[in-house]
Amino acid sequence: MKLNATNKILIIQPEDPVREMLVEVFKKNNFEVLEAVDGADGFSKANNETGINVVLTALNMPRIDGREFLERKKNNEFLKDVPVVIYDNIASEEERQELLSLGAKDFLAKGTVSPDKLIQHIARAMQKGDYFFQIDPYALDAQQFVEDQHLPQNFKCTNCGADLAVKITIGDNKSMQTGIECPQCGTQYL
Repeated sequence: MKLNATNKILIIQPEDPVREMLVEVFKKNNFEVLEAVDGADGFSKANNETGINVVLTALNMPRIDGREFLERKKNNEFLKDVPVVIYDNIASEEERQELLSLGAKDFLAKGTVSPDKLIQHIARAMQKGDYFFQIDPYALDAQQFVEDQHLPQNFKCTNCGADLAVKITIGDNKSMQTGIECPQCGTQYL
């Protein structure tokens, strides 16, 4: 997913040093950043802003914690369709399943993810039904497909050099569209 200045993230994190680090990472990657210290503050910020693309939240917070935030978000007109990524320590698979059932899109263990991986996970959470699959350009009929469709022989983007991928978009009614696209810069080939 190509990131640009129109991407807006709401970071809900009670620990000042962690929140400041996250803000710095996202600002360096062209996000507009909103900060909140807990879920109540997060709702306040969201209700006064438009165009939030994703929420990155902790679980353990005063007033409204991460679980309650996920529950309440379902009825908030500004956030109900916004993906939420949990940035905290998840104790067990049962806890992960509980958070998924509450509407979490992804999980990141606090302090163990590099800034690049953090951005990748957030970008993927924002894709809303888009999935990218890498292809081995030398497996099975891949070379014939590349040749027949006049794609670059090395299956690399001619714009940025990244590996091309099959992009599958799942629609609301479970319809599916496919194409060949560069997941790095968004250049479309088919």
